[in-house]
Amino acid sequence: MVEHRGILKWVDLGMGGWQLVTKSGTIDLYGDIPQNLNGQKVVVKGTPVSGGLMMSSSSALRVHNIAPIS
Repeated sequence: MVEHRGILKWVDLGMGGWQLVTKSGTIDLYGDIPQNLNGQKVVVKGTPVSGGLMMSSSSALRVHNIAPIS
């Protein structure tokens, strides 16, 4: 499991999807993500996903835990 920190954003392209914008790039996120966290700084813990990315980033993560950063 890996941990990333960044700004959570909803991208409304096609079916739409969640992305985490970090200092080192953008990560596609998959899993149950509360809509009220959109636009907030968050910490995400999850498992890297390979192949078939639906958004434009070069990496993806299956979310196991997500929480706002105070």
